[in-house]
Amino acid sequence: MPPSQRSPATLDTVHDLLGALVARSRQDEALTSVRQIPAREAKFRPVPGWVTSALSEAYRATGIQELYSHQAASAELVHDGKNVVVVTPTASGKTLCYNLPALNAEALAIRRQVGRIQLRVG
Repeated sequence: MPPSQRSPATLDTVHDLLGALVARSRQDEALTSVRQIPAREAKFRPVPGWVTSALSEAYRATGIQELYSHQAASAELVHDGKNVVVVTPTASGKTLCYNLPALNAEALAIRRQVGRIQLRVG
């Protein structure tokens, strides 16, 4: 939710919670840092070229025309076989980071299987 749409009560609750965590950290507990990172404009990137056209079209049908930059970057890393941890706020699209490469691999496996079946039948 954009900052302009958040209710003051929600922000007060967050500030109270952070205040309590900071107070506990002063008692030698686990919290080591508290930083407020200001909101910024979203950055977008196109769907990677390795994504099947059927999968790209399926995402477009749900309104996903392009990816957030963190989704594209992490999907590329996962696609390249790298280990990735994505830590972003709620509803920022983490699931797509992992699902896009997995669904694409599954789509390619299905396509290969269908091709083998067609060769046997044909």
